[in-house]
Amino acid sequence: MSTTPVKYVGPFDAVEVPAANLLEVKNGETVEVDADLAKSLLDQPDNWRPGKKSTNQTEGA
Repeated sequence: MSTTPVKYVGPFDAVEVPAANLLEVKNGETVEVDADLAKSLLDQPDNWRPGKKSTNQTEGA
C-alpha cells in the first residue's frame, strides 16, 4: 500500500483521524496515511497540507 505524508494545519490543537487508526494528530504534525485518505484530507486545504516527512505512522504501515 502506498502512503502519503499529510500535515494537519487546522484550527484545533489536535484532531483524531479514525480512518487511519490515529488517535491524535497534533497541529503542525505530519503523518503518513494511505493515498486515498490523503486525497480526501488534502481536499480540505484549511485543515491539511502536503507533508514532507513522517513523525507518526498509520497502524500496520
